[in-house]
Amino acid sequence: MKKIVSAVAIAAMAAGFATAEMKATLNYRTQMNAFSYDKVENGKKTTTTTTKFDQSGYADAKDAIKFAFNGENAGATLQLDPTAGTGSPTINNYNAWLKFGALKFEGGTWKDGYADGAYRVKKFGDATSLQGVDGEAFKLGSLYKSRQSSFVDDLSSGGKLSLFAEYTLPATDDLTLKLLGGIVTSAWYSDSVVDGDETDATNDKSGYVARVQANLNGTLDSEFIWKSMTNRNGAFALYVRPKMVSGLDMTVGGAVEYETYTMSGWNVDLRARYAVDSNLAISTWNNISAVSKDADKNGSAVLSKELTGIKGGSDWGAKYDTATAGSGTTMAMWNNINAQYKINDMFTPFLSVGLLTPLSKASKDDKATMDVDVSMQWRVTPGVQIFAASNAFFTIGASFSGTSYKTAAAKDNEVSHFTVSVPVIFRVKM
Repeated sequence: MKKIVSAVAIAAMAAGFATAEMKATLNYRTQMNAFSYDKVENGKKTTTTTTKFDQSGYADAKDAIKFAFNGENAGATLQLDPTAGTGSPTINNYNAWLKFGALKFEGGTWKDGYADGAYRVKKFGDATSLQGVDGEAFKLGSLYKSRQSSFVDDLSSGGKLSLFAEYTLPATDDLTLKLLGGIVTSAWYSDSVVDGDETDATNDKSGYVARVQANLNGTLDSEFIWKSMTNRNGAFALYVRPKMVSGLDMTVGGAVEYETYTMSGWNVDLRARYAVDSNLAISTWNNISAVSKDADKNGSAVLSKELTGIKGGSDWGAKYDTATAGSGTTMAMWNNINAQYKINDMFTPFLSVGLLTPLSKASKDDKATMDVDVSMQWRVTPGVQIFAASNAFFTIGASFSGTSYKTAAAKDNEVSHFTVSVPVIFRVKM
């Protein structure tokens, strides 16, 4: 009898493999700064740096090798990200899933995040292969580094080992609900109690996430998210995608974060891409983020990106006074607008304009002043995408960026920073 059961199981597995779909992709891109000129004026002192043909100056020469094996009730994915000329590839995705009807389990790692990417409205950036400084500099959530709501819709919290369960519930003919819960590797809680010669230790090594998606056919999609990576700390977020206007892809919503059950920050996002016609499209990404003064009493409010485009530069604010913690702001606004126009199948010009604006100053205590008084950062990049095929192209631009700041050590001495660069991206997707 056991032999018969085993034979049936093996036959079922073989049938599953036979009907599964195997897909492999191999992508490559070189992300060069063909030319860059950086000028820093510090009082009477001026420093200029000129660089030519830095083949990884815009970003590393890297892309993805991906293998996806999907059957009716199970599948697995492995994505490697090799970097040309520097050695072994890194593992980007390594995960698998299985289904029991409407119930789906999925486990593994997702370095780029486990999220519903449609809410990020990132088609412009993906289409041109532009990096964050010229496109999606910030994900949904807080503009600030290492906050409870940083990249808030990434349920894997930065690619940590995760396990999720999702149940799809067709509530009505037009409404579909997806309920997801999961655990994510994190030092969520640790405690020990000593009673005489006995020690009772408790360790919770995973944080908790939950997501509810409500999709109303042809009208709107929405998702509600809760994340908690450490005990008594976490974030709530709500995002909505209206779908009533033809040609408009939009996300609006925001997040609230808490520490020791007290609100420690908030942020609001508006993202939209509107296809004016078959050739012209306009995209905009906008975010306002705040960190409470109590949460920033140790000077933690540092923005997680900068727009100057200097590869390897430290965080905006902290880069201007690395010897003093607390540089940054407690409230900031990011805006980026993009326009692209398809002339024909070969040429698509574009223009990207980004602004990063401080709206308040950070301090170590109520009496201290900000370590670095920063102005708005700006970056303008006109360019063109040249297609050899739909999946093979050059992206060539000319970027202009700048900012200025004053340090507490020399308040009357303004430092200005101006950069010109020519990014050239060569990409093939197969």
